[in-house]
Amino acid sequence: MRFSAQVENLKILEEALHSGCDDVRFGSEFCEWKMPNLHVLRKAYNLTNDSGKGFSYITPRVTDTGIKKIREHLGFLKEKGEIKVIINDLGVLNVLRRYTRLKPHLGRQLVYTPARCPWPGIDRKIAVISPLSVLAWKLIRKQAEDLYSQTSLNYDRTIKFFQEYGIQGVDVDWISRCFEHYSFLIKNGLNLSVHLHLVPVTITRKCHTARFLGETNLENCSKPCYRRAFLLKPSELGIELLLSGNVVFRFTNPSKSDVKKLAQNIAEFVISMNSASRIQNSKEVDKLILDLKNGKSY
Repeated sequence: MRFSAQVENLKILEEALHSGCDDVRFGSEFCEWKMPNLHVLRKAYNLTNDSGKGFSYITPRVTDTGIKKIREHLGFLKEKGEIKVIINDLGVLNVLRRYTRLKPHLGRQLVYTPARCPWPGIDRKIAVISPLSVLAWKLIRKQAEDLYSQTSLNYDRTIKFFQEYGIQGVDVDWISRCFEHYSFLIKNGLNLSVHLHLVPVTITRKCHTARFLGETNLENCSKPCYRRAFLLKPSELGIELLLSGNVVFRFTNPSKSDVKKLAQNIAEFVISMNSASRIQNSKEVDKLILDLKNGKSY
C-alpha cells in the first residue's frame, strides 16, 4: 500500500517531505481561495521532485475565475510528465481533456455528488404493497440505507461517464458501512484512494470560518484555517464534528479490523495534514503509517 500526505501550503509540505510518505498531494481540495499561485505551485513541485516523492495536484470546486487559474497551473504541469490531478469540479475535468499527459483522478466531491435517487434500486413490488406491513417497511428501510451508503459511482451509467474522461482512480472516505460497496468500483477497474480521519459532512461556497473570525475579503483572507479548527459537539448527534474553513468534517479513527479489511485492495491511503486532522509534522505522519502497516488502530 502507498501513503500520500495531502497538504495545502509550503510550510506543511516541508514536514511531509521529511516523513515516510510515498507521495504528496499539493493544493486545495475544498476552498478556491486557498489555491496556490503559479510561483508557489512551481516551488512545491520542485521541492517534491527533488525529494524523490511522487507529486499530485489537487483542485477544488471553482468559479470561472478559478478555472482560469487552473488552466495556468495545468499548462505548467503538462511539461512535467504524467502527473495525477485530483478533480472536484466537472468544468475542470472538461478542461483537463486537453492535457493528455496529465492523469485525471476523481475527488470526493464528484464521487458523492451528484448523487442519484435511491428509489429506482428499491424493489417496486414492495413499494406498492398497501397497506405496508411492518416487515415490508423494514425491508424498504434496509434497502434505502444500503443505497445511501453507496457512492454515485455504484451506478453503471455514472462510472462509464467518468471513465470516458479517462478516470482511473477515485477518492473515497473511511466510512465502514460503505466498505462493502467499494468492491464494485475496484471490479470496474478503478483504483481507490481512501482518506483517513476526516469525512466531509457539509461544504459551503462561503467560508463559515472566515465569517466567524471577521474575514470580510476572501481574496485576501489570512487563512485562519491553516492555524485552527473549531470543535462542534451537537449533543443530539453524539459525534465529534470539526469546522475547518468552508467544510464541516466528522472525525473517524481507522480501526484495526478495518485496516486489515481494506489494506489488500486499496491503492493509496491519504493523510490530511492540517489543523482539523491534528497531524501537522513528520513524526505524526510516520507514527500513523507505522501503526497502519502493523494493523493497529490509530
